[in-house]
Amino acid sequence: MTHNLPPSSPADDAAQVLVDHQGIVRYWSAGCTRMFGHSGAVMVGATLDRIIPPTLRAGHRDGLAAAMAALTLDRDSPVGNIPALHADGTVRRHPFRQVQLCDAFGVGTGAVVTFLPATAPGGGNGLRDVFDLPDGAG
Repeated sequence: MTHNLPPSSPADDAAQVLVDHQGIVRYWSAGCTRMFGHSGAVMVGATLDRIIPPTLRAGHRDGLAAAMAALTLDRDSPVGNIPALHADGTVRRHPFRQVQLCDAFGVGTGAVVTFLPATAPGGGNGLRDVFDLPDGAG
């Protein structure tokens, strides 16, 4: 039986990243490369800190650790705007949703994060800003 699948699917264009419980990138989609400008070759094996503005990295690491410790498998988790550092040095806020992953015993093992195109702070999308940026930081 032959399946006539489209040459690409929406998942091919999605900006999705898979990180382990330490924030190390295990998968970086082509959509992430297009959105952030960092290639998979650069990102896979590195920490997600590469796209977090330096002043927010400690808070991001703390938040990741807390998320892994308090595992929730809520597919309807709130979406928020997170500032991301692009390869060109600009910081833009992106709406995102994170779905946590766990092993058979319910221990957090990582997360899949899906990003949407950037929005301006207070850009009217109705989402909360996850981090406040210092003045002039994006």
